[in-house]
Amino acid sequence: MVLEVVGSDEGTVLRLLRVASSVLARAGIEQPRFEAEILLRNAMRLPDRALLYLEPQRKPSRAARRRFFDFVSRRAAGEPLAYIIGEKEFFSLPFYVTKDVLIPRPVTEHLVEACLRWLRRQEKRRLLVLDIGTGSGNIAVSLAVNNPYVRVVATDISHAALVVAKRNARRHRVATRIRFVCCDLVASINPEIRFDLVVSNPPYVTAAEFNAVPKEVRREPMLAVFAGDDGLLFYRRILKEASPLLSSDGLLALELNPNTVSAVKELVSQAGFSYLMCLPDLYGQKRVLLAHR
Repeated sequence: MVLEVVGSDEGTVLRLLRVASSVLARAGIEQPRFEAEILLRNAMRLPDRALLYLEPQRKPSRAARRRFFDFVSRRAAGEPLAYIIGEKEFFSLPFYVTKDVLIPRPVTEHLVEACLRWLRRQEKRRLLVLDIGTGSGNIAVSLAVNNPYVRVVATDISHAALVVAKRNARRHRVATRIRFVCCDLVASINPEIRFDLVVSNPPYVTAAEFNAVPKEVRREPMLAVFAGDDGLLFYRRILKEASPLLSSDGLLALELNPNTVSAVKELVSQAGFSYLMCLPDLYGQKRVLLAHR
């Protein structure tokens, strides 16, 4: 058993990895060896996973073994890896995460890439961005890090999420260019302000989809996942409440649920946007909607 190995003085790096990989595989984890390495690296507080193999016969300290067993047990029980280690990479940047925020996903990098391409084409030397539902701050921070002309207002209804987002902004030295606002969508935003870019990765899981989401996703904040019966609740609200804040030549950028693309495009058209573009993800599914007035 893992408990016996971790508590044993005979628990070398390789043995711990073998046993943990077996436990995680039985629990249905898709990449058991890789995740075991990540967990052991964090338990041993090593700066890089590759360091595990420099001394494969090394025996981690008793405290490190206890941490590792705790990590493996939690992962086998279905707790997301990012919550266990407290971090997730996004857009080649490490982000702090807690159970108060949605875990950043690689698919959202397509949204950030599209926004950065558009921002680079603008002639202004000061670009104002509104990030609605910022969560961990991954979109706001990534935009600010990669474009020095960007100033961001980032909103979230969760104070706990904003604590995480502010920490990430400080970590990447862009805190002076991001203002975090705790409010429901844009409720506390000055209606006189006009933004060059309004961006959001809103909750978009439908009621039917929610019943089939993986158990790991159910451990994430439901407020950041579920969007009513048809999955369109927040798209409707953003178009109604945030569209007036967009400048006349500005861009609206939204992450899409591939299963509701047509419905979202119709809502955007009804809201008065004349130019629509849907960009695919790496799997060919429409994932990002860009719209102009």
